Amino acid sequence: MRTLMRIDHANCPSCTESTRGVLLTNPMVHDVHMNTTTGCWVIEHDDDPSTIAEVLQESLHGWKVQSNGEIEMVSTTAEPLDQCWSVHVG
Repeated sequence: MRTLMRIDHANCPSCTESTRGVLLTNPMVHDVHMNTTTGCWVIEHDDDPSTIAEVLQESLHGWKVQSNGEIEMVSTTAEPLDQCWSVHVG
C-alpha cells in the first residue's frame, strides 16, 4: 500500500533522516521518500496508515521564527494526502 502524508513544520533535517530510519526498521515498511520542500512523505508499506502517521508525528520536530525574531520549537502535524505537489522555482 502507498500512503502519502503532508507534515507541516517538519524542517529539522536530522530529525527527517532519523525518522526515515525509524520507519525503515519496521519490517512492514518497504520504502520511504520525502520532499522536505513540500513536506510530502510517500511510504510504501503493509502496515496500518495510522501507525505510520503516529510515528511521523511523534518523531519529527520543527521550528519557526516568531515575529520578535526568536526561534520556537513547534509540533508537527501529519495529514494524509491524495497526491504530492511539486514546487517549481523560476
